[in-house]
Amino acid sequence: MKKPILAALAALTLSFTVVAASHTAQAAPGAPGNHGGGKLKKLSNELELTDAQKAQLRPILMGAHQQAEAIKADTTLTPEARKAKMHELGRSTRQQMQAILTPEQREKLKAIRESHHEQNRPKA
Repeated sequence: MKKPILAALAALTLSFTVVAASHTAQAAPGAPGNHGGGKLKKLSNELELTDAQKAQLRPILMGAHQQAEAIKADTTLTPEARKAKMHELGRSTRQQMQAILTPEQREKLKAIRESHHEQNRPKA
């Protein structure tokens, strides 16, 4: 039962990495809010985000990150309810991102997400 929740959290986390990457790139290593900058910076570079895109995505993804943390911390939720809320949050965040990214960036992000899903898919 925990694997589907972890997979959902991993997928949502990947969605948040674009803005976190731009945020991390501006923070000093070890500074508060700098969460493992290597992968985040790489994703930002892979999508080749413009400064304007970073500025637009930052509040969307940072807000989504805060909402995800609140969902994870809500002990009143059943595992199924937590998964559903995380899934909806991820869907909403991706939808907002789609409006900002170029078609090429959307395809790159889709490929990255699919690769990430493959890596986290339970092995039979």
